[in-house]
Amino acid sequence: MEHSLETFVPAAKSATFKLLCAVGCISNLRVRQYDVDAAYLQGQFEGNDGEVHVPPPAGDQFFDDRGVPVVWRLLKLLYGKADAGRIWHRTAKKQLVETQG
Repeated sequence: MEHSLETFVPAAKSATFKLLCAVGCISNLRVRQYDVDAAYLQGQFEGNDGEVHVPPPAGDQFFDDRGVPVVWRLLKLLYGKADAGRIWHRTAKKQLVETQG
């Protein structure tokens, strides 16, 4: 977990946004913006991201074969994880490279 003390927020600089708008106007293109509500929930844990364990929802109890209460290991991100932005950005970039070349 080398990034556990860092926070990553993938955001475009205002100069980049202005440049994209200018190119769109000059090229007579339609410029659109999308905000995906649950984007961070699509990030996948990999390698050295560490593991996150959470208890089951209130009212639900799960036990192993010995009768000991169990916790759940998350396979996808939660908004509260400090490096959720970095992990989501890596997942999105990997998907775009695989599909778009």
